[in-house]
Amino acid sequence: MSLSEILRLLGRKWMLLLLVPLVLSASTYFFARNLPKIYASDTTIYTGIASGYSLTGNAAADYTTTNNAFDNLINLITSRSTKEEVVFNLLASHLWDTRKHPEYLAYEEYEDLREKLPASLRQTLTGATQEATLENIRTYAKSDNNNVIQRLLKSSNPTYSLTALDMISASRIGSSDLIRLYFESHNPEIARTTLTLFTQVFLEQSKNLREGQTSSVIKYYEAELKKAKERLDKAESENLAFNRSNNIINYESQSTNVATQKEDLAQQLTEMNQQYAGAQAALNAVNRKLGASRRPCSAAARCWSSARN
Repeated sequence: MSLSEILRLLGRKWMLLLLVPLVLSASTYFFARNLPKIYASDTTIYTGIASGYSLTGNAAADYTTTNNAFDNLINLITSRSTKEEVVFNLLASHLWDTRKHPEYLAYEEYEDLREKLPASLRQTLTGATQEATLENIRTYAKSDNNNVIQRLLKSSNPTYSLTALDMISASRIGSSDLIRLYFESHNPEIARTTLTLFTQVFLEQSKNLREGQTSSVIKYYEAELKKAKERLDKAESENLAFNRSNNIINYESQSTNVATQKEDLAQQLTEMNQQYAGAQAALNAVNRKLGASRRPCSAAARCWSSARN
């Protein structure tokens, strides 16, 4: 097909080519104009599982163990307990913010708080600090399985429900030590705050989990340390009693003096042994000389005695 034929074809179908995009655009806008806007937020967490350090050096590169560790972390992030704790923290944060700034209740991100929690309940749950507010929310939520907060958790509320937090996703980035968290919400501020709380709660629960795994080992070494401390105290007490009974004031100084005196005595003994050996040798030499000079005289005496006889 030549260029002129293509142009003639486009000239005949120009209206169709124009109307189809316009109709599609208009219909897309018409049907999607009332859909809620979705805002996304993501973050990354370094775990140190694959290439981190242990007490013995670099962590062992075990494919199965590493994958299991990442699966455990991802399941912990998306678990119900983590989501409930995130909702409690989000409620505490919003209650505390509205206490300091009551005008925030008119903002869009606090609309669910204003509508779902009565003013009397908000006042009851708000404590002296944000941590106290969080503890009040936990206590109230656990007091009854059908109270306002429990119903809110089980609802389809876009902010404070477990269904809303199903939008969280966690995945490992390639073969690295990083985990990517991704969350979507109808409000950009809630998306950011919720993802921040997810990170904080996950890190705290992961820390508690690791501490729980090593608590038995720590308790064992603490017990052994206590026994060793008791033995050391007993030995020190016995040593102190021995020093007192033997009038030892400064053990190091006195032991040094005793060692010096012992060395001096040993040296003197050696010198005396040498002198004794020298005197003994001289005495033996004198005895030998005296014996040699006495033998001729004895022979002459025997001869003289024989002659007389």
